[in-house]
Amino acid sequence: MAVLGLSLEQFDYELKSDPDRGTDLATKFTLQVLTTKVALAFKDGNAKFEQKFKGADDSSINMDVRTNETQVNTIRIGLKGWTNFKKPNGEDVPFETERGTLKGIPGTHDLVSEKTMNYLPPKFWAELARVIENGSAVEEEDEKN
Repeated sequence: MAVLGLSLEQFDYELKSDPDRGTDLATKFTLQVLTTKVALAFKDGNAKFEQKFKGADDSSINMDVRTNETQVNTIRIGLKGWTNFKKPNGEDVPFETERGTLKGIPGTHDLVSEKTMNYLPPKFWAELARVIENGSAVEEEDEKN
């Protein structure tokens, strides 16, 4: 089979840890891959290396890696909705977006609102960000393994 490119269409994804995965009761996250421009800005902006020389013997190297910030920003742009995502009391979690910008990312985007992001547990950030970055091909590859 030939190498496949990413689909730019929205797709549904169920978390691996969802006990109802594969059933109608599962939470479905509607995702979309990032544009090349946005993905490149995230990759270039998530780590900063700096070396300072103060003298012959006195130098320092600083490294700043923003993994969590990159994951949250990836989700804020790539998450387009959800179904069957519940609050602890059983009510549906509302999905709200806002038009805005993110530091270092070109353009204005429809972003998942900060209020909405507060409902999404951090333990899911890495998985959702990885799937947004790689598209539905991630899930297909995982199923093969």
